[in-house]
This record gives sequence, structure tokens and C-alpha cells, in this order.
Amino acid sequence: IEVCRNLKADPNTSHIPVLMLTGEAREVVTRVEGLDSGAEDYMFKPISPRVLLARISSLLPQAGKTR
Repeated sequence: IEVCRNLKADPNTSHIPVLMLTGEAREVVTRVEGLDSGAEDYMFKPISPRVLLARISSLLPQAGKTR
């Protein structure tokens, strides 16, 4: 979460999309903290490879628009 905050605070890296992956409990507080830190998405284990690829694909066009 700290790395995400640092990326989003720096104008040189703030455009980089962040997808957080975790094995922690699916508590709402954990997810909200990750999203509040600037992450575009947050996923919990177990993670389906197809869902992961779909989420990454949806973030890539957004990243291209900000360059």
C-alpha cells in the first residue's frame, strides 16, 4: 500500500495503473485501504488467470490515455 501511495504521489509515475493482489482476508477495510492508496483494482486469492488477464487488459487502455 505504501508503494502504491508513493507511485501515485509522484507526477512521473502517477499514470501507472496499480492492480493489488493479496492472500489476506477479504475484509472490506483491507480493500478500501488499497483503493484509497490509489490502486485501480484489488483482487484476492485464489485468483483466476482469466479474470486476472481481463482486469489487466481493462487497465492497459486507461494507462495509454494518460501518456
